[in-house]
Amino acid sequence: MKRRIAVTGGLACGKTTVCQMFRDLGAHVVNADEIVHELLTPKTEVGKEVIQLFGEKVTNGIKIDRNKIALRVFREPEMLKKLEAIIHPAVKRRIEEERDKANGLDKLFIVEVPLLYEAKMDSDFDDVIVVACDRTTAEKRFDRSPYEFKLRSDQQMKLEEKIDKANYVIRNEGTLAQLKTEIEKLYNQLI
Repeated sequence: MKRRIAVTGGLACGKTTVCQMFRDLGAHVVNADEIVHELLTPKTEVGKEVIQLFGEKVTNGIKIDRNKIALRVFREPEMLKKLEAIIHPAVKRRIEEERDKANGLDKLFIVEVPLLYEAKMDSDFDDVIVVACDRTTAEKRFDRSPYEFKLRSDQQMKLEEKIDKANYVIRNEGTLAQLKTEIEKLYNQLI
């Protein structure tokens, strides 16, 4: 059975860049956020449940406005729990479907799961890689307002806690070339 490896980390620490580098080396990579995007449409069962939870105002008929949902759940923790109860089981099912499809095709099966520990999905994986950088670097990389950075990061487990729980930690504060060297070394270690 193919090893299941999760990549998680702090907000704007470079998880997607790390996963792309693993993909370039031959790993089968799945992105949990992309799965959420696919599931959050008014036509899916998950989308219908989310609209029922938040009301029609979160949709324009064609798509669900994730920003409206995000702003509400970051202010109302109870709504976040209800949303997660809808989304997390569906995401887990899709990850397993992807793993079944990939079985035997690639050397590593890697899933980018930003909220891995918060969703209590870490036990679904054989190893966890945490991508980390200092807060100043992360804030510079974040493509929205400092206020939204604070809102989002405050909802997540502290990066230090994620690092303590991880099997591997990748520090991403240097150049892309340095990061690539570190990823190549870890990839060879994992296979």
